[in-house]
Order: sequence, then C-alpha cells, then structure tokens
Amino acid sequence: MGNRLSWNWVLLLLLISSLYGGNTGKITGTVVDKETGDPLIGANVILDGTELGSSTDVDGFYSIINAPPGNYTLMAYYVGYATVVVENVRVNVDRTTRITVTMSPETVAGEEVLVEAQRPAIEMDRTHSASVVSSETVELMPVTELSEVLELQAGVVSSDGNLHFRGGRAREVTYIVDGVPITNAFNQDGGNSVVVENSMIEELEVISGTFNAEYGQAQSGVVNITTKRPARQFSGSVETYIGEYLSNQDDVYLGISDFDPLAERDLQLNLSGPILKDKLGFSFSGRYSLFESPDWYEKRYSPLDGWRVAAYDRWFVQANQSDLDESGVIPIPDSLTTGDGSRGPLLTAENMSMNFKLLFQPHPKVSFTYQTFGSTREFEGIPGADLRATNFLRRFQPDGYGTARSWQYSHFFRFQHFPSENFFYNLGASYQHEDGEYYLNKENKIARYPGDDGIMLFSSFTGPYAIGTIPIFYGGADDRGFVDQWLLNGDFNWQVNKSNFIKGGFLVKQHFINIYARGFLENEVWRDTKWLPEFENLIGPLGITFDQYWNIMSDYWRNWEANTNSVRYRQVEADDAGNFRDFNIYPMEMAFFLQDKIEMGDIIVNAGLRADIFQPNEVVPINLRTESFNLGAGSNLEDATIKYQLSPRLGVSFPIS
Repeated sequence: MGNRLSWNWVLLLLLISSLYGGNTGKITGTVVDKETGDPLIGANVILDGTELGSSTDVDGFYSIINAPPGNYTLMAYYVGYATVVVENVRVNVDRTTRITVTMSPETVAGEEVLVEAQRPAIEMDRTHSASVVSSETVELMPVTELSEVLELQAGVVSSDGNLHFRGGRAREVTYIVDGVPITNAFNQDGGNSVVVENSMIEELEVISGTFNAEYGQAQSGVVNITTKRPARQFSGSVETYIGEYLSNQDDVYLGISDFDPLAERDLQLNLSGPILKDKLGFSFSGRYSLFESPDWYEKRYSPLDGWRVAAYDRWFVQANQSDLDESGVIPIPDSLTTGDGSRGPLLTAENMSMNFKLLFQPHPKVSFTYQTFGSTREFEGIPGADLRATNFLRRFQPDGYGTARSWQYSHFFRFQHFPSENFFYNLGASYQHEDGEYYLNKENKIARYPGDDGIMLFSSFTGPYAIGTIPIFYGGADDRGFVDQWLLNGDFNWQVNKSNFIKGGFLVKQHFINIYARGFLENEVWRDTKWLPEFENLIGPLGITFDQYWNIMSDYWRNWEANTNSVRYRQVEADDAGNFRDFNIYPMEMAFFLQDKIEMGDIIVNAGLRADIFQPNEVVPINLRTESFNLGAGSNLEDATIKYQLSPRLGVSFPIS
C-alpha cells in the first residue's frame, strides 16, 4: 500500500457518521403552570405548519431539534389548560432558542393565549464571533449578489474583487451551502465555486473566529449558507433593473455622455411551490445580467496583430539601441498608429446563473433533497480584475485584450432520517465541476491575411508590449484545465439529555484536477538561434569589454526577433510533436469530528475534536539540491506522504454581570 490511503479507512470513517457544517438549529425550554410555577409533564409543544415537535419530561423540559432556520409559530397544548401560541420564534443555525411557556387553566373551551416571542438582548449560547443575516434582512438590503451581502458584515472587506475576513487572505475562508463545502480549494484567489442567488438564501451566517469542530479548512472565516425550503403555496417573482452612468465630463471619462439605458441590465425569475401537496416541492431561481463599463475606449492604435507588434517591441527597439542611446527617442512607425477611432465600453461582463432545489418528503420523518447550481461568466479584460474598476491601460488599444469565460455546475444529494424526536442523521453526496478559458481570438490566428494559417502561441505573451507608453497587447498563458470534486458526507445529531447535545461527522472528498497547455512546433531556423552556452558569463571567461558584450547580445536578440517574426509557430495538440503539459492529479481529503454542546444554565461549553487527512496521491523530488535536469528523474522521486492534522476545539460562554 505504501503511502496510499486505503479505502478501508474510508469505510471506517463512514461508520463514524458526520457532517461538514450544520444547517439546522433547535428550540428548548420548559412548560410550567402560570400560577404555581410547577412543571407540566407530558405537554405537547409543536412548530405550527411542520412535523416538528416534542413532549415535556418530568421537569417540564422539551427540546425540538432539526429545525431549519426561519421564523416559526410555537404552540403548546396540555389537557385542561388554554393553548399557548408563541409567534415569531426565530431559529438560527447551530443555535439554541429558549422559550419558556407558561400555561393557565382553561376557563373557556378552545381558549388560546397569544404570546409574541422577544429576541434576547444577549445570546447566551454564542461561543464564537458571528453575524447572522436572515432572508427578511437580505430582502431589505440594497444589494443583488451574495458578495455584496458579505461586504456589509463586520470584519469583511473587498479588494480587487476578492473578499478578505479579519485581514486574512481570500483563500482562508470556507464557504458552505446546506452542509456541503463549496470553497474553490485550488484557486489562490479563493472564493466559492457555486453561485447562490440572494433570493434562495434563508439564512447566512458569517463566523469570524473560534470555529467549532465541525468546521475545517478555515483560518479567517466561515460562510455558512442555508437555502430556503420549497414554499407550501405557489409563489413567484420577477425582478429587473436597467441603468447607465451619465455625465458631461467627457474630458475625464471617455464616452460617459453617450447615454444607453441598457448598458447595465439585470433580470431574475424566482418560482417556488408544491408539486405533490406536503410530499414534493421545488424552488427555482434564474438570473441574467450584463454590465458595460461607463468609461469607454477609443481605437487610436491598431496592433495589426499581437505577433507582429511583439516582434516590433523587441526587434525594432533592439535594432536601434545606438539611436536610443544618442538621441533618447525612437520614432514610432506610422503603420503602427492606424486605429480607426471607434469607441466602446472598456469592460463588458455577461453572467447567467441557475439554482434549483427539489424536496421529497414521503414520510414526516424521512426526506430526500436534490439541488443543482449552474453559472457561466464571460467578460473582456484581465481575468480576476474588478469589473467596476476602470482599466486605463486598455483605453487607446483595446484589441490586445482577450475574452475570459468560466462555467461551473454542481449537483447535491441529501437523505435525512428522524428516527426519534431526540435524534436524526443526514447522508449526502455531491459533484462539482469548474472549467474556463481565456483567449485573444477563438482561432488563435497570427494574422488576418488570406491563405495565412499560422497559429499564435498565446502562452508566449506574458506581459504588455508597448508603443511608447501605450500598451499594445496583454496576454496570458493558454493553459486549459478543469477541477472535478466528488464528496460524501454525513452527520448525526443527538440530544442526549437536557444538558448535552452531541454531534459527529465525516467527510470524504476526491478531487480530479486536469492541467493542460498546448505546445508548439519548432523548425530549424528557430532551433539554430536558441540561447547558446557561450553567451553565459561572456565578460569574465572570454575577457571581452562590455561594449563587445553588448554588441554580441544585440546581434543575438536581432536574430531571435527576426525569427520570431518570420517563423509562424503552428500550435499543436498534445498528441502531436512539440512541448506541452497534460497531466492529471487525484488528491483526496478526509475529515471527521465529534463535539458536545453542554448547556448548564447560563454557562455554555462547545467542546470537540477534529481530524483532517490529506493524501496528495502524487510524487515529489527526494533531493531538491540535485541538478535541475535530474529533479524529475524516476530515481529522484517518491510518493508524497499523507498529511494528518488533529485539532481540539473549545468555546465557552458565561455571564460576567
């Protein structure tokens, strides 16, 4: 077996049963006689409109677990006593809502006592820093996206389109949707790989410190999202807006006075309702948006094509080094300033997303949930740039910027069983796929001339090429690849007694990461002008002057650029000759935890233990100090070791005054 992780371990962890982030809360309290204060044994307490409820014990204590976040009406029944109705009882994820019910003897048949629940001034069971946003609050916010909701939370700031929590890096945040981690684990910018529309959010919790054992892979924060359950009655909505920035300051913002009411537009459709009454329901949200920046470009320079301009930047400047040294100025050829003067938006972004949820409940204590998320994004500009920030580098030469496209889709499955009023468990599986591309033009043509089938090596352009101070072409590696993730997780939740609520869980994630970059074919002319060993350390070993060295190097670069301009690379696929990268890796992650929420009056303790396991399933160099050409030799490689992490977690809440 070596260092390979045996699937026997997977089966062992499956037997331990657990989850990755909770998405339900609980209601506890006592039912007592209003006049005497004595506990009422056997009183029934239910949440109106649900199958959730409990009966009081000998101490009058009741506990309703597995309650999804939201506002409820709690009803208490006891023979000979008036029914008590408590409205606006709020349930939050992983939190305990305490409701003490006082009941009076019934004087009139069918009498009900209406009580309005009050939110406590101090949340006694909070052992970590967190902010909770309900669906009602989201609806009142002047925002349209999840990221905008997060930006309004304490400790969260936005920079270059990325969210940072407590000053940490964007990739140090874990995102969870209905118990499923959706963090973009292999993107250095971090973020979530699933687009969740605001209209689908029932509750959003932002945890910014001292995480419970159920949360892992988070250093700066956790974003825990719980989506809405399907509505009991059909409902729907259509939301749209259009707009444009308008100003007369054309001298500052090019094109700002050209009014287009559809420059920014957004359309969203939301539907929810039953398919089979009390058995099967659905929720759907679809959205389309288009954004065109208010600042425009003007084509004053034509790059002809990125290849020839790149050659100009090297060949023309290097060939005129002596002129540059003498006069300080090299004139720009007229042929490179042939822009047609046309205008358009500097940045354009087009987005589409879809969220769908199906809930099947054949029995009050059994439910199946299926969810799918999909999104596409396309924009022109530098990948990762903030679309609402003006990119002045592109203002007078927009043709050199490519188009970025990304898309993802995910499928979530979940089974829940509630065998008793004090115990329930969940089992889940999910599949997530991410992909994308960035290109200057779809055909990757070097030029636009009839009969020219040369293909541009896009990955050779890694920076800006400029005429004077005007950037001509920005490129980026033509790497292609995708990330697939399969996940199994589960949890059990057990209200052992009045004081102890135990939760345990497991998670298994199998990644499939593909990295692929196309290569290029070489010819004899190109190979003959590659860098030669004698060019290294010319001044010392050869005893030449700096001027002689300069001339030799100038001649070398002239030949290099001349061949660059004349030898039209032919882009090739991986199966053909040429240089390319095409490999797959299959890292695996596993985790399990066990925690206990101990509630002793005003003292709350969250104690737990979490274990994380990472199996790279790859090889690594044994000796990093060997010659570079031996680094990847089979004799210098070994299997990467399995990484283990054991993390005790402890949080305590108690009153001070």
